[in-house]
Amino acid sequence: YKVQAEIRKIPSAQLLTQAELIRLMKERGIGRPSTYAVIVDKLFSRGYIIERNGRLIPTKEGISVYKFLIENYSPFISESRTRALEEKMDAIENGKTDFLEALRELHEEIRRIDFPGEG
Repeated sequence: YKVQAEIRKIPSAQLLTQAELIRLMKERGIGRPSTYAVIVDKLFSRGYIIERNGRLIPTKEGISVYKFLIENYSPFISESRTRALEEKMDAIENGKTDFLEALRELHEEIRRIDFPGEG
């Protein structure tokens, strides 16, 4: 028998700096200027990321939480959903949407969610 072993490096996700992450959030319409730094701080304080050599690295806990959310709530935590909520908040702020109506719509949408372990 002849056995050949081959070692391949699997490309991993690009590790970002805090500044790159915030720039990406701005470009994708996620968050608001007043919340960018708060979001990053919360990821650190909850132990979801660490910083090494200036790069943000997800922890095992952070990866587990991410996988759980994607598997159970993907439609509600997607970039497009987040962007839509940000746009709705901007419309409320600019007087183009009634905040009570927007709140009713959001409440109804949340009410329809089938949470794991319930019901």
